[in-house]
Amino acid sequence: MFIKELRNYQKLEARKRFRREVAAYETLDHPGLPTLIEHNSEEWEDRNAPLYLVLECVTGEDLGRWTREHGPMSIEQAVACLARITEIVAYCH
Repeated sequence: MFIKELRNYQKLEARKRFRREVAAYETLDHPGLPTLIEHNSEEWEDRNAPLYLVLECVTGEDLGRWTREHGPMSIEQAVACLARITEIVAYCH
């Protein structure tokens, strides 16, 4: 699991943005995105309540580690990676 906590939880604008982020996650269902497991963003109006969300943990190597271990990607690998990323971004928008 990945837990995100709102650091400046007493700032109203930050609380509103956090609620919008969770609302967006609630509408998304894509195999390339982590699943929203739990949150308490419905408490966004209570400035005394620290806000959090819990996402599915995505395992695997990050790009920096992968390139250190395997060297630069081939053009075919880079195109496939970028195509996957653009598919996910397009879905989100």
